[in-house]
Amino acid sequence: GTVWNRWARVVAEGVTSAATVQAWGTPEGPDDELLVDWATAAHTALFSALSRAALDQQVWTWTGSTRDVAWVRRRMAHETAVHRWDAADTVGASLELAAPLIAGARLNTDAIAAEVQTIESARP
Repeated sequence: GTVWNRWARVVAEGVTSAATVQAWGTPEGPDDELLVDWATAAHTALFSALSRAALDQQVWTWTGSTRDVAWVRRRMAHETAVHRWDAADTVGASLELAAPLIAGARLNTDAIAAEVQTIESARP
């Protein structure tokens, strides 16, 4: 829920500055009995923000540069799929993911690794 809420806010508010995101801090999660409702509300907020935003709208990302909302959509699809699979696996359930989503997640993971390496190598 925390990741979905953060990205929903970044997209909905059109945030392009790391300082803005850092100023938000890290919110505390809900009590256990409210967890499902909180996660549902976060997912709904993310879906709404991504549905309303123009795909070419530029927003802040952790990569050190702004990216378009289409990039955020792909990242959230991949991130959500990974966590959904992990939850299913934890309880012994099977989950089939669409091949294009899996392929996109792999390409996304490779791209993220390259971006992180670039960011790290630029540090003094």
